[in-house]
Amino acid sequence: MGTYTAQSEGGARPTHQEAQAAEKQEVTGKIEAVDQDQSVVQVQGTSVPIVATSSTRYSRGLSFKSLKPGMEVKIVAVLRSDGKLEALEVRSA
Repeated sequence: MGTYTAQSEGGARPTHQEAQAAEKQEVTGKIEAVDQDQSVVQVQGTSVPIVATSSTRYSRGLSFKSLKPGMEVKIVAVLRSDGKLEALEVRSA
Protein backbone atom coordinates (compact mmCIF):
# COMPACT_ATOMS: atom_id res chain seq x y z
CA MET A 1 0.00 0.00 0.00
CA GLY A 2 1.42 3.38 -0.93
CA THR A 3 1.87 6.22 1.49
CA TYR A 4 1.63 9.87 0.62
CA THR A 5 2.94 12.34 3.17
CA ALA A 6 3.69 16.02 3.08
CA GLN A 7 6.86 17.22 4.73
CA SER A 8 6.79 20.63 6.29
CA GLU A 9 9.06 22.74 8.38
CA GLY A 10 7.60 25.09 10.97
CA GLY A 11 8.08 28.82 11.35
CA ALA A 12 5.88 31.88 11.59
CA ARG A 13 7.10 33.35 8.30
CA PRO A 14 8.75 30.73 6.11
CA THR A 15 11.64 31.74 3.89
CA HIS A 16 11.51 30.89 0.18
CA GLN A 17 13.58 27.75 0.84
CA GLU A 18 11.27 26.68 3.68
CA ALA A 19 8.23 27.26 1.48
CA GLN A 20 9.76 25.03 -1.19
CA ALA A 21 10.60 22.36 1.41
CA ALA A 22 7.01 22.47 2.70
CA GLU A 23 5.78 21.61 -0.78
CA LYS A 24 7.88 18.42 -0.98
CA GLN A 25 5.92 15.21 -0.63
CA GLU A 26 7.01 11.60 -0.25
CA VAL A 27 5.25 8.76 -2.00
CA THR A 28 6.30 5.24 -1.06
CA GLY A 29 4.82 2.03 -2.42
CA LYS A 30 4.53 -0.35 -5.34
CA ILE A 31 4.29 1.01 -8.84
CA GLU A 32 0.84 0.23 -10.22
CA ALA A 33 1.28 1.58 -13.75
CA VAL A 34 3.91 3.26 -15.92
CA ASP A 35 3.15 5.38 -18.99
CA GLN A 36 6.46 5.59 -20.86
CA ASP A 37 5.05 8.01 -23.48
CA GLN A 38 3.81 10.56 -20.93
CA SER A 39 6.57 9.87 -18.32
CA VAL A 40 3.91 9.23 -15.68
CA VAL A 41 3.93 6.70 -12.83
CA GLN A 42 0.99 5.65 -10.66
CA VAL A 43 1.83 4.27 -7.19
CA GLN A 44 -0.60 1.96 -5.39
CA GLY A 45 -2.62 3.71 -2.71
CA THR A 46 -2.35 7.16 -4.28
CA SER A 47 -4.72 8.87 -6.66
CA VAL A 48 -2.25 11.49 -7.88
CA PRO A 49 -0.20 10.80 -11.04
CA ILE A 50 3.55 11.34 -10.67
CA VAL A 51 5.33 12.94 -13.62
CA ALA A 52 9.05 12.52 -14.29
CA THR A 53 10.93 15.36 -15.97
CA SER A 54 14.45 15.85 -17.31
CA SER A 55 15.33 17.18 -13.83
CA THR A 56 14.20 14.03 -11.98
CA ARG A 57 17.11 12.33 -10.19
CA TYR A 58 17.29 8.53 -9.87
CA SER A 59 19.23 6.33 -7.47
CA ARG A 60 22.03 4.24 -8.92
CA GLY A 61 20.81 1.72 -11.45
CA LEU A 62 17.40 3.33 -11.95
CA SER A 63 16.00 5.37 -14.81
CA PHE A 64 12.45 6.11 -15.89
CA LYS A 65 12.67 3.34 -18.49
CA SER A 66 13.65 0.84 -15.77
CA LEU A 67 10.50 1.50 -13.69
CA LYS A 68 8.03 -1.40 -13.88
CA PRO A 69 4.73 -2.27 -12.20
CA GLY A 70 5.30 -4.10 -8.91
CA MET A 71 8.58 -2.30 -8.09
CA GLU A 72 8.77 -0.72 -4.63
CA VAL A 73 9.81 2.92 -4.89
CA LYS A 74 10.21 6.01 -2.77
CA ILE A 75 9.54 9.21 -4.68
CA VAL A 76 10.14 12.75 -3.45
CA ALA A 77 7.94 15.14 -5.41
CA VAL A 78 6.31 18.56 -5.46
CA LEU A 79 2.70 19.34 -6.26
CA ARG A 80 2.24 21.12 -9.59
CA SER A 81 -0.48 23.61 -10.41
CA ASP A 82 -2.19 20.99 -12.62
CA GLY A 83 -2.70 18.71 -9.59
CA LYS A 84 -0.02 16.18 -10.57
CA LEU A 85 3.12 15.49 -8.60
CA GLU A 86 6.48 16.22 -10.24
CA ALA A 87 9.16 13.73 -9.24
CA LEU A 88 12.35 15.26 -7.88
CA GLU A 89 13.94 11.95 -6.79
CA VAL A 90 13.13 8.28 -7.41
CA ARG A 91 14.74 5.56 -5.29
CA SER A 92 14.21 1.88 -4.71
CA ALA A 93 12.29 1.35 -1.48
